[in-house]
Amino acid sequence: MKYVISIVAIFAVLVITILIIALVVWSKREKQRTENGKLVERALGDKAESRLFRGCRLYVNKKFIDIGYILLSRNGIFVADIYRHSGFLTIKKENELNGKAVGDLIGVPEVVNFAVCTDIKTEDDEIKPSDVAEIIARGDNIFEITRLEKFKSIIEENAKEAEYLLQVQREINSRYFENVKGREGEKKVENYLRSFFDGERYFLMNDVILSGKFSKQIDHILINGYGIFVIETKNWGGQIYGSATAEEWTRYFYNGSSRTHYNPIKQNEKHCAAIKRIVGEVPPVYSVVIVLGADSVKVSADNVFSDFRQLNMFFRSLGNPCLTEKEAENYYDLIWKNIEKDNVSELEHVAATKRQKERVENGLCPICAGKLVVKEGRYGRFYGCSNYPSCTYRKNIKDNVSS
Repeated sequence: MKYVISIVAIFAVLVITILIIALVVWSKREKQRTENGKLVERALGDKAESRLFRGCRLYVNKKFIDIGYILLSRNGIFVADIYRHSGFLTIKKENELNGKAVGDLIGVPEVVNFAVCTDIKTEDDEIKPSDVAEIIARGDNIFEITRLEKFKSIIEENAKEAEYLLQVQREINSRYFENVKGREGEKKVENYLRSFFDGERYFLMNDVILSGKFSKQIDHILINGYGIFVIETKNWGGQIYGSATAEEWTRYFYNGSSRTHYNPIKQNEKHCAAIKRIVGEVPPVYSVVIVLGADSVKVSADNVFSDFRQLNMFFRSLGNPCLTEKEAENYYDLIWKNIEKDNVSELEHVAATKRQKERVENGLCPICAGKLVVKEGRYGRFYGCSNYPSCTYRKNIKDNVSS
């Protein structure tokens, strides 16, 4: 028994000794890696007449990118990152894409990008921390200080925008299931419209964003011989109460909770106004709000429908067609020309809408951020932009905007 205990004790001592040696070696290597990282930073930061960004998050080409270092110098623009052997391929590829993104952002195609290995032993073809100063010195693109300051401002503004968009993205993610439910409702309405008008000549656009002063995301635009239908879809649960003129509608749930939403009728009225500015006053433009999934919809408004049966009755009550197929096609082409062609993402649309709302709540113009002031007009008092006439934004004073 004593012999067994002795063997176990010796084994335990051996294991502990090996662990201590491994810990010491690991600590030494980590210390060296840290020193190598500092060496890279010193090489980047010691460049005279330069601007250095560390740990920068940007939003370029509709993507968030995290960059280790951006050096703006008279020798050139450098995008760098550090890595260990285990992450070599990932970091190298990411840094190449980051270099291109920074070039796209500031308008400089000749961006030098490199990834530096901070391990103690490096491969022959890897860039070492001691190589960084030489790489920067080799740069042959000469930029004036004024251009570097311009690049610096662009990057700083983009970094601020990226942080704002990231905050909005978190809010979108927190409402993930509601967003999924909303898309399911929009798909149901799209399928219904295609089925109901099957065999007829019509034009249907789904989930479009109109260009202009304000970002407007419209669920569905239907154009046929009866006119133009601007359709707002809500896939909401609970009991819904509201009216055509109320600022908000309220949803009540069985657990006693409630939630308010901006009146979708007013929301869609703005969409219709945007469409009318495009097509003019001749074709009839109908505002249609359909609420799916609710236990009950107690809303006093003619253009709100809670199921497809009601929508069927509405479409069948329109009477005789008023547009020829050619006219309907022409209006479709007009609207299509005003759709955002740069593929505005949901994130950017939500962020633009949120920023506009925040500005108005703070008494600022959502277009130019000028101060909203009380003015007298032909039809009474209203809030107008202090930068008029260069900015013509106005808001009805009854909407309780702080000035």
